[in-house]
Amino acid sequence: MKLVKLKIQNFRGLKGDTETIVYRDLLKRFYSNEEIFVLNTGSKNNIPFFQEILTKFQINHFVIHDIDVEKVTDKDGKERTNSAWTLNQNIWDKIESANQVKNGLARRYVHITNFETAHGITLSGSKDKPLKAYQFVKEVKNEDNIPDCLKWLNDIVGKQEVLHDMNYIETNKKS
Repeated sequence: MKLVKLKIQNFRGLKGDTETIVYRDLLKRFYSNEEIFVLNTGSKNNIPFFQEILTKFQINHFVIHDIDVEKVTDKDGKERTNSAWTLNQNIWDKIESANQVKNGLARRYVHITNFETAHGITLSGSKDKPLKAYQFVKEVKNEDNIPDCLKWLNDIVGKQEVLHDMNYIETNKKS
């Protein structure tokens, strides 16, 4: 077992490989002097668990996740609420709870529908997601027409003014 002493000011929780590739690269290129650790939670379902731990130890954290689609069609052709969609409220509730423990302890940033859609990335299959993310991030520059992912990093290390609450999600969701 390896014990790690945490001397990290900020954690960024991400849900998967695509986001992890992008945000780690952007941090390395644009914010190499910042002490920010990127945590790949593996799935959106795991984010609330990590939020609870980080809040318990009063570690500042920034959660970035897809909002997903609200409705999906099951194998029987019936429309139902997407379980990933329902996590949006749970994650927001934990952000608010963290900020009751300590003001400014947690913030959330969301990709409308998913990372690829929000950044105009076209996939030919699920296996090319990490490659497409890598190709996308290599083209990102901190100049005109900054993509959302870099805007959010600028906000995290800057004034922290972006607000992605449930009202933002409801207003911007794709039907």
